[in-house]
Amino acid sequence: MASDDSQPTLVSLPNELLSAVAEHLDTPDLQRMRRVCREVASGVDHTFLVRCFTRVDHVYTNEGLQALVDITSIPRISAVITEIQLVVARPSGIFDIRGKRPPDAYDVEDDDVGGSDDSDSDASNSDNSNSDVGDFGFDDYGFPRYGPQKEVWDAWESVEAEISADGVGKQLLSKAFSNVAAGGRCLKVAATNDFDDFPDVVGIYGLRRLQRHLEVELSDLIPGDCDNAGKAVVSALAGSNLQCRELDLCGDNNVHGINLSTFSIHDDLVGGLLVACQSLTSLRLGLVKEKWGWYPGIADSFQAFTKAAVNLQDVSISRIAQQELGWLDTRMFGDFADALSSTKLRTLRISNMRLLQSKLVEVLGAHRNTLKVLKMSSLSIPVEERWSTVFECIIDVLSLESLAVGFLERGEGDTGYTFLVPIVDPTEGEEEEEEEEEEEEEEEEEEEEEEEEEVEDDNEEDVFWFEGEAAVKLGLEELCRTGTYLLKDGSA
Repeated sequence: MASDDSQPTLVSLPNELLSAVAEHLDTPDLQRMRRVCREVASGVDHTFLVRCFTRVDHVYTNEGLQALVDITSIPRISAVITEIQLVVARPSGIFDIRGKRPPDAYDVEDDDVGGSDDSDSDASNSDNSNSDVGDFGFDDYGFPRYGPQKEVWDAWESVEAEISADGVGKQLLSKAFSNVAAGGRCLKVAATNDFDDFPDVVGIYGLRRLQRHLEVELSDLIPGDCDNAGKAVVSALAGSNLQCRELDLCGDNNVHGINLSTFSIHDDLVGGLLVACQSLTSLRLGLVKEKWGWYPGIADSFQAFTKAAVNLQDVSISRIAQQELGWLDTRMFGDFADALSSTKLRTLRISNMRLLQSKLVEVLGAHRNTLKVLKMSSLSIPVEERWSTVFECIIDVLSLESLAVGFLERGEGDTGYTFLVPIVDPTEGEEEEEEEEEEEEEEEEEEEEEEEEEVEDDNEEDVFWFEGEAAVKLGLEELCRTGTYLLKDGSA
């Protein structure tokens, strides 16, 4: 794989890998691939990025995984890898099946599956443009029922099966993990289906940049569904002796994520995850409602999931749910609070959830000497509970250095109230001279006036930051002392 150490080192990819992807790479990409491999071998600190784009007509997911195995088997490359990211996204060149029409590559002539005869005849006279594919039918969840999109959907499902936990895909992934684990390091492993994480994606397959970072895209899985990727990741981790340091199972926009309900009916996968997560310090979860509904066992799985990592320090959890599923939120957050009681939490981010005030207070109380960053937004509690109780508890979190609070809602649906936390001027937490204190008070008054103007916009979702220990205490003490909240309509 490498030349003599006395000469400039050139690390090249296996010939079979290059031949499999050469047709999808232009000349600049090939030159870049060799350059970055050479830089990795010479110790230059770059990002090592591998994107395995797949298309249903000629390249499949397992070939991308085999490429990952080949790349990680190169010692000089695997030695600088500290992160493996599996991105489940639709491949480039494949249309978005959720309500969009396919590109030219998937236009179908004389397709009489959907639409009327008139529409078909009109399509045949339009030079085979993107709009010439006839009518498409979608079910209530945006999945195709017939037409060319249904054909591609069926192909997606067949590819999805390849990476199932019991398939070849899992074995390949486990081999890649084992290659990286040979160095005895703890790695970050991420799985997401958030395609927006990679806005600069170009081409079918490519090495882009190098820097102690390996990202792999597995794109022929059903958009919006990470179940099989999640199972593959968990099983592969269990079979590779690779210890995770960070586990990221959601997209950046907190809408996409992995459905943990699958783990409740695959106990062996849960067990494998527990083994792999003993060194876990960072956990990020985004849970979304699947089209077939939630399994009752998801909360049980979630509790086992979080209890696996006794060293957790950084936790983010978000879920998008319909109103009628609020009971699940409260139970899940209760398990979440119980599982984190024995950890030394430093950062907590929670959003888009319905929870019990008592459980949130419990979490804050358990980490009053360690929690440094708290971010809360789009949270609701039962009507009979009060946010002031939570704020009073936050005051007692002695270690808190940064606080961000967005919309906090009470009540059921549209009948509740939306509260905003008043803006407080950030300070450094040190005693200042009297003149500086007066200036800070003036700035605080000015910011409060600006806030009153901002809350007039009902659609503006501001998140207010409190930086510095003194600022956090000052803001919350004043909030609890006056008992005043700013309602969404601007009234007090």
